[in-house]
Amino acid sequence: MQYILQQGVPVADILYFQGDRYYQEVSSADNYKVPDGYTVQKCNLDALMNHVRVKQGRLQLDNGMSYALLLLPDDSQMEAGTLKRMAELVRAGAVIAGPKPVNVPGYLNYSENEKELADLSEQLWGKAGSDGVTENAYGRGKIYSGISLTEILGKEEVGPDFSCQDQEKTNLLYIHKKIGESDVYFVVNQENRSVDRECMFRITGKVAEIWDPQYGTVELPADYHESDGTTVVNVRFRPKESLFFMFNKDMQAGLNTRRDSKEHYTVQDFKGLVEFEDLAGESPVMVSSF
Repeated sequence: MQYILQQGVPVADILYFQGDRYYQEVSSADNYKVPDGYTVQKCNLDALMNHVRVKQGRLQLDNGMSYALLLLPDDSQMEAGTLKRMAELVRAGAVIAGPKPVNVPGYLNYSENEKELADLSEQLWGKAGSDGVTENAYGRGKIYSGISLTEILGKEEVGPDFSCQDQEKTNLLYIHKKIGESDVYFVVNQENRSVDRECMFRITGKVAEIWDPQYGTVELPADYHESDGTTVVNVRFRPKESLFFMFNKDMQAGLNTRRDSKEHYTVQDFKGLVEFEDLAGESPVMVSSF
């Protein structure tokens, strides 16, 4: 399990800049609420200046990770040099969301930097964030302000990376990684009960496989299909169970189809000898109570 999770690069949609003044966590304000099915990763000024570029409208790091948008902290202060870098990225096609900066945080060359910040932020934001205006185009990119992340992701047509029906009632956690040409989702059922769910993965054109780390099996889902830019997999999770969902271009030969048992067994009173199959050298254990 850990070997697989250490491979490849994570997949995330939102890159969060932690700000100039100090490292700031994502705000708890309603506009900053990250909807279910999306992942946020953080970056500092060094990463923004030296390791982020724009490729095909997405922010991309040196290691190949890419993001749909850059989220700014809920802060009205920003260094003029940082805003210049923002302008370069938006001009090249990046999408940025956050409040318009109005002040610089330091007093060195204050008047000069304050004027430079005001002029450039006016070009970038325009009226966005006021008078009912929510976005402003700049170069090949745009700035959003004054609306929620959910609305922004909808406008950019970035659907959830992972979702399921009755998501508010089901505690499923996931990690998505890209390993070569394959997409790997690690999904964990946090409930102490079995759940049947229709899981939707933002993947198309690939063959789905279910890898069970507990039993070491690789199987094909019994029921999956593509719909609206996603692959839909119907699956049963046992209590606290974790599964890998692998999406590859080609199907492996000789795989069985996963069949989920509907039977449940509860041990209420047990005493006796327990033997361990396939564990050479392990002695039977006498259980006196369970």
